[in-house]
Amino acid sequence: MEEAGVRADLLQVRFTSVVDLGFWSYTTVVAEAVESFEPVISDAESIALRWVDPAQIIDLPLHPGFAKSWPELHSRLTGAARG
Repeated sequence: MEEAGVRADLLQVRFTSVVDLGFWSYTTVVAEAVESFEPVISDAESIALRWVDPAQIIDLPLHPGFAKSWPELHSRLTGAARG
């Protein structure tokens, strides 16, 4: 809801990943849409919002922390799709 204005009832959470630096942490949530919706930028931290094929993510200018965690997230995502 914070970054994209998405109601929780429109998503089914597949898994989460927490990066905890001790003084600050963030959680990446990987979810599947259970109903079509149009997300919106709903906070000042976001400058763009779009649907992206997971295979294209590595080619985007990612936040350094997310870029570092992406290989593990992608592995979990593709494993979740199979299982």
